[in-house]
Amino acid sequence: MQNRRPSYWCCLIYVGGCIICVELICAFYRDYRRKSMYEQALKRAKMTNKPLLVIGSPSNGFWSSTIHIAYGCGDVCLDLLDCTPCMNSIQGDVLDKLRNMQTNQYVIFESCVLEYVTNNTHRHMAQQEIERVSGGDTFQVRIQPILVPMSLYKNKLVELG
Repeated sequence: MQNRRPSYWCCLIYVGGCIICVELICAFYRDYRRKSMYEQALKRAKMTNKPLLVIGSPSNGFWSSTIHIAYGCGDVCLDLLDCTPCMNSIQGDVLDKLRNMQTNQYVIFESCVLEYVTNNTHRHMAQQEIERVSGGDTFQVRIQPILVPMSLYKNKLVELG
């Protein structure tokens, strides 16, 4: 009987399969976090009698558009592209639109939007505007943890969400 070592292809397939499995687990966990944070934001909106502003369309992104929509539209939805399924939506840049809103006007739920703002100053100012407009009633979900680097998204090889 000959002792054969596994080929490099077998190792590559095994490692690739492991990475895919971990990514799927992270995606399910992110989906869970989106759902639970959205539910918390809904409760806060009811408790404070403020409308709920959702930043990030519930149906954009690979996961949401093909597998599962984890959260709703809120009272108003704001997205750079659009909030197609939502009745009340605002389309445009998050920083520009938030600057025109009143202080403590909304409870805000933001899901995996600020990661896509590549300018750090712009991202920081958007976060400050989210805090101002929400009066501190902010619920946010980040994409992390994730293994596929965000640089692949910036190169248009992967659409996250």
